[in-house]
Amino acid sequence: MSMGMEIVGIALGVIGFILAIVTCALPMWRVTAFIGANIITAQTIMEGLWMNCLMMSIAIILGILGVLISIVGAKCTNCIEDEGAKAKEIIISGIFFVLGGLLVLIPVSWTASVVIPAAHQERISTSQWGTLPRGGGYDRKDYV
Repeated sequence: MSMGMEIVGIALGVIGFILAIVTCALPMWRVTAFIGANIITAQTIMEGLWMNCLMMSIAIILGILGVLISIVGAKCTNCIEDEGAKAKEIIISGIFFVLGGLLVLIPVSWTASVVIPAAHQERISTSQWGTLPRGGGYDRKDYV
């Protein structure tokens, strides 16, 4: 494998690691709103993946290890002199990247498969139509 391909691979690994952190840090994966008898008792609850999923933390740790091991084992570094050992280091870092990617994919897909159908099932009940404002050109037929 050429040094250029290794650098591109390391760069893609770093980008994937940063995107895993951003995905984990986003707070609005699931938003729940409760509206009481009036607007003063309204409450919004936001939930992110980092709040209830350990797999994202493990994926980020694997991403850190993958980046560090790939830098140590790259051909452009002198940390390890033996070419065979460098090749093994790159293979190990690739395995860490693949495992980290799978560990990100599982909670994201799982949360999306729960949130999207729940969002499609929510409808405004007929008892709530009396409390909604009638302005702006929206009518009941637009929502039901």
